[in-house]
Amino acid sequence: MTRLNLDTRELAESYDRLSDSQFLFGKLLIERMRVRAGERVLDVGCGTGRLAEYISQVVGPTGTVLGIDPLPHRIEIALRRAKPGLGFAVGGSDDLGRFADAAWDQVCLNSVFHWIERKAEALEEIHRILRPGGKLGIGTGEKDQPNPFRKIVEGAIISVMGTVPEGTRLSPFLLSAEEWRNLVSEAGFSVRLVESQLYTDFVEKAEDLIEFLRSSSFGNFLAGIPEEDQPAILEQIRERLERLRTARGIERKFQRLLVVAERKA
Repeated sequence: MTRLNLDTRELAESYDRLSDSQFLFGKLLIERMRVRAGERVLDVGCGTGRLAEYISQVVGPTGTVLGIDPLPHRIEIALRRAKPGLGFAVGGSDDLGRFADAAWDQVCLNSVFHWIERKAEALEEIHRILRPGGKLGIGTGEKDQPNPFRKIVEGAIISVMGTVPEGTRLSPFLLSAEEWRNLVSEAGFSVRLVESQLYTDFVEKAEDLIEFLRSSSFGNFLAGIPEEDQPAILEQIRERLERLRTARGIERKFQRLLVVAERKA
């Protein structure tokens, strides 16, 4: 079970520093959504506010951007970016009832929907708060293209414990592209885009990748593993990451799914 109370100020600061890949895909998502000047945009699961700050530049002084996230430490950092037309508040996909019908022109969820279990309920609320013709944008992992690091982590756990304990898997609620099409359509949206994108970069230190797993999972990484087993698992992860090292650093590859849909009138 994913727990929100494991996040710390230190993890939030690390996430802000190490989330370049997610920020890059967020910018690509905003491009695919065709966000325009003057629009009202809600960023659900905004993290430390990097993407919301970028969106505020896109919508300009006549637009409005609000970022919400259920993790208070991340919102503390995001509030440093606040300015007229760009605000932040604690909140998540399960309490969108605070917003009026048709309150937003666009709603985006970048690198967050794979943590949400009650997806249909969240989409129903997003449909309500979007104006007719408004757009929904989702950037998430893809079930059919699993993150290689997830395999490394699960392999390391199995090597030490013999199995992956229930409830310790990261991003437990991934969907395939086809499942996304069906789910979004059933929620009353017209699907405009489903696009799979491969991301590749190079990281110098294995420890930075491990810290990213800790911070991006807001403390849930290995949280369900007995403490006495964690050092051996972490050592296994480091060894397996080093096998990916090239002359440019440790190669990091993962697939991202971009979904853009429009609320039917």
